[in-house]
Amino acid sequence: MNQCRLLILIFTITLGAQSARGGGDHNASLWLNYFGDHPIQNSPWQIHLDTQIRRADYGRQWQQFLIQPGINYEINDRVKLGLGYGYMETDPYGDHPVPFELPEHRIYEQISVDTPLWGQNWQHRFRWEQRFLGTPTSLTATDYRFRFENRFRYRLQTIMSMRCLGGSEIYLRLYDEVFVNVGSDVAHNHFDQNRAYIGIGKRIRKHIKCEFGFMEQTLQQRSGSVWENNHTLIFSLSSGQPAGNEF
Repeated sequence: MNQCRLLILIFTITLGAQSARGGGDHNASLWLNYFGDHPIQNSPWQIHLDTQIRRADYGRQWQQFLIQPGINYEINDRVKLGLGYGYMETDPYGDHPVPFELPEHRIYEQISVDTPLWGQNWQHRFRWEQRFLGTPTSLTATDYRFRFENRFRYRLQTIMSMRCLGGSEIYLRLYDEVFVNVGSDVAHNHFDQNRAYIGIGKRIRKHIKCEFGFMEQTLQQRSGSVWENNHTLIFSLSSGQPAGNEF
């Protein structure tokens, strides 16, 4: 129990540091997520799917839409490989919006490694993304050219059973993820964003979980001069085995 309190305290400090960063663009966001990892006939292979509806201004306007299917391969109980494709649309939102709805195609490769520490399991996820980002070629945004960038992501996550709140079916999830842009078109924002998250969830069926949490997203726009602080409420539903391991 003292360990849980210590971890929550450390993570609360991390959230506060993220929200205190100077920005100029503060947004209240709402994300609705689904994640699924489903084994193929009890083999090491899994079908992965995540779909995310992201809304800005307390949910009143579109922010982004993402759909991302993929496949996973479990090397053993602690190491998992992943490969997938994602499509995203970003809409104008906030005080410094993009001029048009912008599409993005991406391919990702990742490895997740679980390690025990302080009596707790910690997941390290390393993801490498190849991103094809749409840029309008006219004022009407009917045609796009796609520029290419790489992006590296690292996430540290832990999930703790909260027996003190009513049993092992309730859990607390903590994670922090940093994003770094790489590519010739990146001039001012090699640091892309950071996401600090705390959430509480409940297993409602054997392989189904629901979760509610808060994420502080600190994002540097392409100009390098504008920082977004997106204070985000997240509702998630996950299924499969293991349910809710990806985010």
